[in-house]
Amino acid sequence: MLKNKIGCLIAAIFLIGGASVLYAQGDVPNAVLGAEQNIGGDCPVASAIEPDTGVLWVLMDNCGSDLVALQRFDMNTGTLLDPVPLITDDVDFETFFTLTLMNPLAFALDGSLRLYGILNESETLISFAIDPATGELTAHPDGDDSLNAFLGQFTSYIGYSVTFSPDHTYATVLDDDGLLLTVVNIASQEVLLEVEGIQAAFAPNNGLLYAAAFTEPDNINSDASIVSVYSLPDGELLTSVEMPIPTIYPSPDGRYAVLATDRFEGGLYILGHAELSVLDLETGTTSPRQLIGTGPRPALTCVNDGRSIADLNMTTGGDLPLIAVHWLADSSGFITVNSHGGQITNTGCVLEYSRLRQYSISGG
Repeated sequence: MLKNKIGCLIAAIFLIGGASVLYAQGDVPNAVLGAEQNIGGDCPVASAIEPDTGVLWVLMDNCGSDLVALQRFDMNTGTLLDPVPLITDDVDFETFFTLTLMNPLAFALDGSLRLYGILNESETLISFAIDPATGELTAHPDGDDSLNAFLGQFTSYIGYSVTFSPDHTYATVLDDDGLLLTVVNIASQEVLLEVEGIQAAFAPNNGLLYAAAFTEPDNINSDASIVSVYSLPDGELLTSVEMPIPTIYPSPDGRYAVLATDRFEGGLYILGHAELSVLDLETGTTSPRQLIGTGPRPALTCVNDGRSIADLNMTTGGDLPLIAVHWLADSSGFITVNSHGGQITNTGCVLEYSRLRQYSISGG
């Protein structure tokens, strides 16, 4: 039963909070949507913040197998900066893919932009350095061999079991039974600690690790979790917090966490009904949930080329999958990256555009 729950978690990215969780009373935080940026008809698959610049880099693909560009945005204003097309002579994009949950894109501590992918054939990791000025990708096969051999000690499914920290300094590896997370230092290939859990999140400054374990692992209808917070790199357990779901996006100051819940009925994901809320970790109160998607609605024009399709009687799915959450450095708000999820007809008509959203936190 546990493996079934974990399989659903990976397939759907976020699980709905199916159990009632009681929190202490207190001021309720609120996530206020302030602005929304249209980021085009391609699909974002990964993103990273460039240190000390306030620039958000978003990796886009063609909603299929080909990476197409790096979009750059000012995090404070949402302004689109000049995009950087991806260039490579050595890599066939169809040989690998990226998995959003693993945090594949990051600016490393040395300032370089790094990308991890999963090879289709072996399901092991492949890594690239990206030149931010030109978009050129350079593979590192020797380093990949060493890293895959190291991570292979803890799992048989390397590509699907690894979650990287925001600067790719650390990673967690989930064991084959879905019960144990091994926390490692990527550069030194050292084990830092082993913790119970099925999923983990790193604070943006890498100072904290949040490891989630189901409270009822044999109950497929409950996603209630206990999230244990550890300091890094020493691994000291700081606290444990009840959560309605295991997937969270913690703020830099450790006070808040963004929660994203999907809706399932009869084991099926219901498009357009995913919800976002903010949990105050100090008081245990949660903001009102708000829809992430738009809900199904008539599609009148192609957002990529302006063609009218009003006479075709088409509707959009209304789903805008959450690809990433990036907190502002002062924890006063956050940015979300939302994909249109491939809402494209066989004639190349894109029914929705992907989005960059800016939220602020009030109350709490």
